[in-house]
Amino acid sequence: MTRRLLEINDVALLVADAGGNLVTSPGQIICGEGPHEELRVGRAASERRRINPRATHDRFWAALDQAPLPYAAGPARSNADLVWLHLRELLSALDRGEEDSWTLVVPAAYGDEQLALLLGIAGSLDIRVERLVSAPVIAAAAAGTDSHSVIIDAHWHRFSADRVAASGPGHRLDSDGVFDSRAPGARGLGALFDAWATVVNDVFVSQTRFDPSHDAVVEQGLYNRLPEWLARMERGEEVVAELDVGEHRYRAELSAPAFVAAAEPFYRGLTDRIRQAGADTLVLRHRLAGLPGLAQRIAEAGFAEPRWIDQDTVVRAALELPPAGTAGADGAVPLTLALGGATAPEAGDSNDRAPTHVLIDGSALGIDAAGRALNAHWRLVREPDGRVMLIGDADAPEHSPAAINGRSAPLRAALDSGDRVVIGNDEFVLLRVEDRGVKDSGVDDPGLDNSGAKDRGAKARGPS
Repeated sequence: MTRRLLEINDVALLVADAGGNLVTSPGQIICGEGPHEELRVGRAASERRRINPRATHDRFWAALDQAPLPYAAGPARSNADLVWLHLRELLSALDRGEEDSWTLVVPAAYGDEQLALLLGIAGSLDIRVERLVSAPVIAAAAAGTDSHSVIIDAHWHRFSADRVAASGPGHRLDSDGVFDSRAPGARGLGALFDAWATVVNDVFVSQTRFDPSHDAVVEQGLYNRLPEWLARMERGEEVVAELDVGEHRYRAELSAPAFVAAAEPFYRGLTDRIRQAGADTLVLRHRLAGLPGLAQRIAEAGFAEPRWIDQDTVVRAALELPPAGTAGADGAVPLTLALGGATAPEAGDSNDRAPTHVLIDGSALGIDAAGRALNAHWRLVREPDGRVMLIGDADAPEHSPAAINGRSAPLRAALDSGDRVVIGNDEFVLLRVEDRGVKDSGVDDPGLDNSGAKDRGAKARGPS
């Protein structure tokens, strides 16, 4: 059995194991470049996104819902379908075993419905999830902070500043301290790269009279080489950007101040959120490393020198967590909001084994007081005290007998997470997605339509 890590971040998903094997894949998919074109997923998509922007999808990880997509995406009908396609492609590069166990590191911004969707999709792809871990908590633990800290990270469409409180020897997510840039008009690393690509384009126009943006293939080449130029710039090297067009090679000298100036609106928003959080220690994830001028901007804003935490350190910390129960064992996948002796905020639910979802035909659907029909004779209902009851009508024993964990079911029975209900040829598994304890930001998030989330549930199958 191999213990594996999957970190969800739309800049690039990361899969790793204790043997040091790493696979990354940008959160992008291109669908429908032509009638016979196959899907382009991950890096293959990111390296062509400027050539066919209309067919490029890059918001599905941030949104992770089952609302219909605004435009066609090949076989996908929703963001959940796109997530399924991305994970399937990523997993195809791995030599997996049936007994492999997985730790999923998830954004603090994910709500219960998104976590349920993620678990359903993972299950359909035979990902045996051992635990879910909040990304800022494992980052703080890996950094070894001994005070209240703010974990700064980059995502493709937002930057985040999540507060983690020191509690005794450990760390816990502060449910009152989650700040991100999901407000209208907010932007992330993708928009920052667009701003820098504009800088490079303008320099080429100024110095060579050649405009890379007039040719999509050339513009894509500029984007593909931008990370290399930024890395050289951060090392203090002189950077001469080169673009080949036909038999001609264009060269332009790039200067760091122009890149820092273009990034100033992004950096200012980030430092404002850090100031709001008011923590003692700053921890910056590896996705922020090499951004020109960021460290200097943080210092100028009066903050202490941040701790930079590299990717390998976070991977080791996550894989060294003690084993946890799997969803297959008791129906509940623990969401880790606290580590090392700290205690997570209480969710306020006195019945800590009551299911929150039921797996029906590959979809994890929420259970509430309105009830969830299993067939014409049986339904699930959440009682006022939090218990989930299986309730049958008077005709159920004769026309549709049911069994709970292999035993004949009465017409009214309380269920726990992990219970399996069998009616005829159909099996229903009761699941519990632990309350994250993180307050809703109150910002209208286009990625999650709360009004229909319970009815959509967690799709666990690929697009048909």
